[in-house]
Amino acid sequence: SNAGPVRRWALVAGENRGIGGDETLRYAESDAQRMRDALVEVGGVAPGDVVLLKGVRADSLREALTALKARLAKEATPTDRLTLYLSGHAGDGVLHLDDSELPLAELVDFVKQAPVEVGVLIVDACRSGSMTRLKGLKPISAAPVKVEASGLQGRVLISASGADEYAQESDALKGSTFTHHFVTGLRGAADTSRDGRVTLDEVYAW
Repeated sequence: SNAGPVRRWALVAGENRGIGGDETLRYAESDAQRMRDALVEVGGVAPGDVVLLKGVRADSLREALTALKARLAKEATPTDRLTLYLSGHAGDGVLHLDDSELPLAELVDFVKQAPVEVGVLIVDACRSGSMTRLKGLKPISAAPVKVEASGLQGRVLISASGADEYAQESDALKGSTFTHHFVTGLRGAADTSRDGRVTLDEVYAW
């Protein structure tokens, strides 16, 4: 076939403020910046194909998703990759974004419906593991998935915490424990097979 090179798309968002009694996070927005930089510098995402949102409410996140959906419909090919990354507060399957709420199911649906071969949703938030129990989805631990495997089709959900766990920030790392290790893993530390490529199961195990 005359398929062109695989194009990688990403939307990366962080919001430090939750709702009500949520403690203000210190690093969600800077973690989003770090993830964006890693995706561009080592993840094969062109700067023009990643949307970075630092400080986001439900309505502005929906607007960004709507714009990305339109762009994917116009420009994406069936071999493309998509990464959605969110860092912030969550509870009971809902993201808490600066006094607004967005159901995690909306992000899952977006990734499931995107016209790409592989879609990865990464949520670095407390109690975010409930999304892996949404209908028809299995947690990543069930089977290792290699993103680079040829012919891979699928959707992967990675959550920083279980349904009842709290994700953690670290002053020493100046970021969330999860995103810090995910980004250092992407940048090469997770390449346990030493083949010069970091696969998704390598980075998750790391």
